[in-house]
Amino acid sequence: MVGMAAGVAGDMASFKIMDMLFNKSKDAAKGASMTTRAFQALSKLPGPVKLIGVLITLGATLKKVFDAVSNHRKTVSLAFGPSADIVEKLNLKFTTLNDTLNATKQRMDAFKESGGALYATYTSSGIPGITLSIKQLSELKDRVTQDFPELIQMFDQAAGSEVTAKAESLKAQLLCC
Repeated sequence: MVGMAAGVAGDMASFKIMDMLFNKSKDAAKGASMTTRAFQALSKLPGPVKLIGVLITLGATLKKVFDAVSNHRKTVSLAFGPSADIVEKLNLKFTTLNDTLNATKQRMDAFKESGGALYATYTSSGIPGITLSIKQLSELKDRVTQDFPELIQMFDQAAGSEVTAKAESLKAQLLCC
């Protein structure tokens, strides 16, 4: 049932499109026949009047064609988004690609500037005056893994609730010595 309804709706839409195209072609034929009639009427006039009439008719025909092309361009360009006039009437902000690129560049520069501060927070050990680079941290990790495997094993085997107590105990042992 749904398939049949969809088929009927598709047929109706195609008939509507064909009807619109047929009406447009009839309008174009009327315009062409009116231009042809005008040229036929002008051909019966004397020389200079005929030339002026032909030029006026030609100008009117060109204006009509230009208006039709301009209207078509507006319709096509609206398919890609609203124009600046429509955006202004709707009280929306219209940004161009250049504005968007400039704003993105400014944000990237701000991230770059804040990157130094962010790096400092990641390399800070929490103890005033002691900072570690990523290279130093990996070297220290390797050294601890080699020199103190029993302590690492102790933390690996400890339950989650015991890790903090064991870490505090180890810290107290290392600070007092």
